[in-house]
Amino acid sequence: MIIIAIVRFILEVTALLALGYWGFEAGTEVWHKVLFGFTAPILMAALWGTFISPKAPKRLHEGPRLFLEIALFALAAAAMYGSGFEYFSVIFMLMAMVISILIRVLKLTGL
Repeated sequence: MIIIAIVRFILEVTALLALGYWGFEAGTEVWHKVLFGFTAPILMAALWGTFISPKAPKRLHEGPRLFLEIALFALAAAAMYGSGFEYFSVIFMLMAMVISILIRVLKLTGL
């Protein structure tokens, strides 16, 4: 079970990095790059910390939480794809879906 927790953590950090990288690459001017590069991962972290994490103040029920989790991972995968990491984005999304489903199937409530 510790392997699942480690992989999940790596996926979360990778998603934040992907969104930040995309943000710095997406802007046309310096202030766009800084705005997108910092705002995208901060928004994901805020949503994750508020609604998904085990100690979230407003943790969602299982169904909506899974939907939001997959949606945030999908946004990160889209950011990877848009940044030129097409194959990595597919692998990332598949791993995110498998881990998210495994957590529910094995009833790992602390993740």
